[in-house]
Amino acid sequence: MDLHAKPLVAVINTSHVTHAISPLMNGAHFSPLNHQVQVLLANMIFDESFEQTPLNGCRNSSGLCPCGAPGCHAPPDPSRYGNYQNHSWIPIGSAPYILAPPCASVEGAAVATACTYNGNVSARLDQTRVDRVLNRGLYQQGFAFKRHRHDGSLFARSPGPVKLRVSIEDDEDGTVLASAMLVGGGNWTRISFSLTPSRTTRCVGFPSNTPPLWCDCSAEECHTCVRCGGLFAVQLIEGESVDLDYISLAAAPSSQQ
Repeated sequence: MDLHAKPLVAVINTSHVTHAISPLMNGAHFSPLNHQVQVLLANMIFDESFEQTPLNGCRNSSGLCPCGAPGCHAPPDPSRYGNYQNHSWIPIGSAPYILAPPCASVEGAAVATACTYNGNVSARLDQTRVDRVLNRGLYQQGFAFKRHRHDGSLFARSPGPVKLRVSIEDDEDGTVLASAMLVGGGNWTRISFSLTPSRTTRCVGFPSNTPPLWCDCSAEECHTCVRCGGLFAVQLIEGESVDLDYISLAAAPSSQQ
């Protein structure tokens, strides 16, 4: 990312312990806004651990499921935003939600290790309901991809062998700018990949309060919204089903100068 910023060096004194961090967390800061761990990485994916994604029918005013299930938040009005009603992941298929069904009832910390890789929920892709998910960043604003390498990873779990395709695409015309095939199977496994877009994606001013972008300037101090063309996609190509968790994508270190 070419931000023309001076390098910032953080010095950590490991002998000065101020807080105890749960072993279930993958970082040193827990954000009350996103309800998931944030670390010092330039992750472009918003809702990387699917904690923001609403469950089917969770649209009450408080933003929580009637059962108070974790990770359940109210999406924007579906009559205005259609398939882009989620402010994070967009499911492609016949089902309106992508969260994996909860596993057997267990108490406390055991939930995270028994059900998911990280946090309280994971996403499930299968060949009959949802086989593809899209991410356009925070509030569907899109990504400003450049023609350099982007490194990423995801955690996958499946009952048998699976083949996945990850891709960087231009949402303006549907062009696939880069893609990679991944193979996995069995218990939670980290799968890494690299993608280099064939061209940059442009960013333009966009009218406020206009779908598919979830951006409303009417009650905020802003004069316009910005929509970029880049999106990231994960698709199940072969296999019955796969659970996904903690997906990351960032410009390669050599590109972040």
